[in-house]
Parts: sequence; structure tokens; C-alpha cells
Amino acid sequence: MQQRLDETTAALFNADDLRPHTVEAAFMYLTPDDRTALVATAGSREYAADEIVLEEGSRRQGLFIIRQGAVRVSPRSAPAKIVAYLEEGELFGEMSFIENAAASTNVIADVPCRIDLVERDAIYELLAGRPGFAGRFFQSIATLLSVRLRRTSALLDAALSMPSGSEPAS
Repeated sequence: MQQRLDETTAALFNADDLRPHTVEAAFMYLTPDDRTALVATAGSREYAADEIVLEEGSRRQGLFIIRQGAVRVSPRSAPAKIVAYLEEGELFGEMSFIENAAASTNVIADVPCRIDLVERDAIYELLAGRPGFAGRFFQSIATLLSVRLRRTSALLDAALSMPSGSEPAS
């Protein structure tokens, strides 16, 4: 059954219509000026392969944008299980930002990466200082979360549609 789930996950995670590959797609409702202002506040850092970018339980809040490389998202309790794989142009940290909560999983550099971090305070300044930014920003984040929920729902549907106790043939 795990092999079937892994195959389904690989197919879904690589589906172009289920993943924004650029900052423009991730923040699709922001104007070009909004995106420029948001990204201009970011700090950048490089990570080695297998280095933890965001640790489960940490309160490093902001939005992380993958500029180069790819990361894997894995729970601390099962580091070999990959629950998401994110590539250049994608972002993470949005759930912790929205909920004002600690990170729910580890995010680990899968290969050498360069990742930008837009800190929470910088985002709040833009939310307060740019007319209309808040609505466009949160609509973009809501759309991103909706896409991810659809992807997860498709995985769950595939897992539940398998006969109980069956394993795919080798």
C-alpha cells in the first residue's frame, strides 16, 4: 500500500496545475508593485543539503520563498516520510504565519538551497501601509492553501479507495 501511496503522491506533487512554480503564481492576486515591495523586505540565506530550514515547533514566523533548490517537509516523528516536496518559486511557513503558531513539521533542504525569508513584521507593515494589499495578500494565501488542500484530498481519496489490507503487486 505504501508503494501505491508513494506513486500517487509523486504523480500529484508533479502535476503542474497543482503547484505554483513562481512567486508571481504564489501571490497571484498581488499587483507587481505589491510583489516587489514584499520581496524587497526579504533576507536571503543558503542551506546545505539535509540542513533544517524550519524546525518543527519553532516560532520563526514569516514566509519562506525557495529561490534555488528544493525542500522536503517531514514530521519530526517520522523523518523518512515526506509529506510535501517544494521547489523553486514555492513558499512555506504560511500556516504558521496565518495561525500565529509554531511550525507543525520540519522543512529540510533536499539539495543546496537559497531561501528568502519575509519576516512577519515586514508583512504587517505592508498590510498596514499599502491600500488594498491585505485583501490581495490574504486572497493569494487562501488560494495557495486551497490548492494544497485539494492536493492532500486527492491523496487521501486515493488511499481510501484502495481495498482494505491490500498491497499492490510487486
